[in-house]
Amino acid sequence: MAAVFQALQFDTRLKVLFLLRQKEMCVCELEQVLDVTQPAVSHGLCTFRA
Repeated sequence: MAAVFQALQFDTRLKVLFLLRQKEMCVCELEQVLDVTQPAVSHGLCTFRA
């Protein structure tokens, strides 16, 4: 079960990265486009910090 959630999380991160490379978007826009919750988007964004 944990592997499934990890895979879904990875997919969301890739989608966030792809969308943000296209144009600047706020978290609320990403939520709507990806159909995920705000915490899921925020978690995905935190993984890109250096």
